[in-house]
Amino acid sequence: MKLRKYALALVLAVLCLVVMPKEVMAAEASGSCGSNATWSYNNGTLTISGKGVVDDNPWMDSYKKSITNVVIEDGITELDHAWMFDHCDNMVSLQLPNTLTKIGRYTFIYCEGLKSVTLPSSLTFLGDQAFAGCVSLTEITIPKSVTECGGACFRDSGVKKATFEPGTTVVLDNIFRGCGALETVDIPSSVTKIDSFAFDGCTNLKSITFPKGLTYIGDQTFSKCESLTEATIPKGVTECGGHCFSGSGLKTVTLEDGLTVVPAFMFAKSEKLTTIYFPQSIKKIEYDAFSGCTSLTEVTLPYYVEKIENMAFGSCTNLKELTIYQNATDVSSLMLYKVTGTTICGKKNSAAHKFAKKEGFAFKACKVPALKGITYTKGNLKYQVVTDYIDGKGTVMVTGMKKNASSVTIPKTVKLESYNYKVVKLNNNAFKNKSKLKKITIKSTYLTSVGKNALKGINKKATIKVPKAKYAKYKKLFNSKTGYKKTMKVSK
Repeated sequence: MKLRKYALALVLAVLCLVVMPKEVMAAEASGSCGSNATWSYNNGTLTISGKGVVDDNPWMDSYKKSITNVVIEDGITELDHAWMFDHCDNMVSLQLPNTLTKIGRYTFIYCEGLKSVTLPSSLTFLGDQAFAGCVSLTEITIPKSVTECGGACFRDSGVKKATFEPGTTVVLDNIFRGCGALETVDIPSSVTKIDSFAFDGCTNLKSITFPKGLTYIGDQTFSKCESLTEATIPKGVTECGGHCFSGSGLKTVTLEDGLTVVPAFMFAKSEKLTTIYFPQSIKKIEYDAFSGCTSLTEVTLPYYVEKIENMAFGSCTNLKELTIYQNATDVSSLMLYKVTGTTICGKKNSAAHKFAKKEGFAFKACKVPALKGITYTKGNLKYQVVTDYIDGKGTVMVTGMKKNASSVTIPKTVKLESYNYKVVKLNNNAFKNKSKLKKITIKSTYLTSVGKNALKGINKKATIKVPKAKYAKYKKLFNSKTGYKKTMKVSK
């Protein structure tokens, strides 16, 4: 009887050994995972020790589903084995050493329980899809030491907020490609370059603030960022890889004042773009800058654009009106390639007018502004623009007289080209050596300054008549620096 019991117990023990999962068979285990690296497992915690490179993952067959914590100790420099912790779904804690320089491709892919990780300041390489599919990982900070990445490092992860450490100079290509959960990105002022595809496919990214020192935006950097509707481009950006916002939700773009060139292909295939705010500093629209922007219906280029290159608005099939002012002297015949039905607005006999005639586009004369750097003569006075005519306002200064005369009247406003400008200043040397000038009548109530030597050499007994309400203020504008003498008189 006892023999039967012993036999039965032995059979049950053997059966348990056969069917028992490997994870339960041994609560502790250890071994080698690199030339100078070892691993040990104890009740859910996997510890990697030693020095140098970890290039094997022998723990996976037995403990893949049991690992909850991973501790990698100082001395380890590289995790260089693909799929090292692939689908370790129950891993919730990861501790990386301060000696680590490389996290290889797919290292922590689909570790769905991993909630947080601190990348060490020693890290220089982040491998392809290193944390892809880590759906519980919601925030990440990229150390400034990371200078290379394999791409799509956080694809399909849960990362909603990404921060680049201050001191970072380049946002690496592909780094957050396919990170559909990403909503917020903090880019420090030290960044000068955002490389290609960095945020491609980040469909929930709603806004981006570019650092003032940015000079380059790479190819398709924000492609397919469907929630991104607005962007302001800093004045330092003079180059781009092209199609930066293709397939994005970009509707409104503001180009910062000081920007002189819209780089080639920058907004190409931004099919939802409807509004562009140009600064007056823009002088050139490079080739394909807005090609394929099929939602553009009306575009008014800034006053000082000089050159518009091939395909600048090519395939903008819904563009109904394009305003080009008189400063544009180099207008490509292919500017509107594959576009029909557009009306060109501008100044008669300008380069825009000639383009319209030659290429078969309708032309409409429109109001044009006076331009800085040009001297305009009205009556016996010469004027130059101080501030451009924008939103119903513009100012000019008096720079001189056409002919020497005994009297002159400075008007309140003056019409130059199509608009009335407020007269706000007598420029340096405005009436210098106009010896016949004996009477100056100032009707402008907007005068703010009188320049150096503006009155030098006029009649020493000249009378300056000013508006009564401005007498006290204007009298202070005339002093010895302006050429005003005590023998002269300021009257109401």
